[in-house]
Amino acid sequence: MPSLRKVEYILQYDPKDIDIRLQHFTVGEMVNYIEKGKLEIFEENDLQRFTGLWDERRKSLLIESLMIRLPLPVFYLDGSEEPWRIVDGLQRLNTIYQFISKKSNESFKLKQLEYLKEEYHDFGFNNLPLFMQRRILEAPIEAFVINPGTPPEVKHNIFQRINTLGLRLNGQEIRNSVYRGTPAQFTKKLAEDPSFIRVTNKKVTVKRMLDREYATRFIAFQLFKDDYTSDIDEFLRYTMQYLYDASEGERSRIYKAFKRSMDMCFELLGSYAFYRLVPNGEPKGRIPNKALFDTLSWNLSKLENNEFENLMTNKRRFKREYITLLNENVNFFKAINDTTSSRIAVLNRFSILEEFIHKYI
Repeated sequence: MPSLRKVEYILQYDPKDIDIRLQHFTVGEMVNYIEKGKLEIFEENDLQRFTGLWDERRKSLLIESLMIRLPLPVFYLDGSEEPWRIVDGLQRLNTIYQFISKKSNESFKLKQLEYLKEEYHDFGFNNLPLFMQRRILEAPIEAFVINPGTPPEVKHNIFQRINTLGLRLNGQEIRNSVYRGTPAQFTKKLAEDPSFIRVTNKKVTVKRMLDREYATRFIAFQLFKDDYTSDIDEFLRYTMQYLYDASEGERSRIYKAFKRSMDMCFELLGSYAFYRLVPNGEPKGRIPNKALFDTLSWNLSKLENNEFENLMTNKRRFKREYITLLNENVNFFKAINDTTSSRIAVLNRFSILEEFIHKYI
């Protein structure tokens, strides 16, 4: 089993590794980059977050800003790999693309403008007079661009520092943007597995990459549980980094363990396996409890086939007493509900559930 201690756990890098340039574009150039695939904005291509989160009024006001020559806030782009990706400014660039590009399937018309509502209400880009189209296309855009050769850990830190305004990237979106290729594709593979979708009752959304966070958590605890400190974000980041070097055989082993664990959890507790069940057996919460997901999936994955068969022979009693554990064991309750990312909480819930399970096998 690999050790997380072999992956440097303290974020250290030479400040000279930070390599960012200021670059000037026009709106028309940026739309052209998107159309040619040089700049990626589409969620289906695994960009860091869901793009369609602005309503028509907010989108229209952005376009109006270009029409009345108001400067846009600076953008941040990751130009270290092709295609480029957006660190900050995704909603703005997606809105501009939707309004201007003939290739967009989500075009919109201007609504609820503040200054130009008399002249241009309900106008699409092609309805605007030519001088206004040119004004929009020639509007300047300033962007800080991360240069090629910037190390992943530096990019990760840049993403975290920059995303402080607007719709912030969450941890998994940042990890997915920085650790492209094998790590991003592998977590996607796990998140799309039918066994995971079934046992989570189809309640873990793909938006904002929540499903991939669950998958990454499973991988992290499979590989590095004993090395966990108290920083879940760094724990998951280093796991993504490790996946670059993991062999195909190791990734295959993790995938099989994941699928097997999801199936076992479903057979034992059904589609609410990862919810905190109240005394009458009803699930609490809109989505599966992440702490329970980590704990139950890890513990069942460690069982031999004959041990799980023994557990299944006591399925009814197990579920009844498991619900009691969830509600009446004070230490376990706190470990899955309060300060769940602390090392003490993690160790407590893993060990309590492990001891509980072994009473039945």
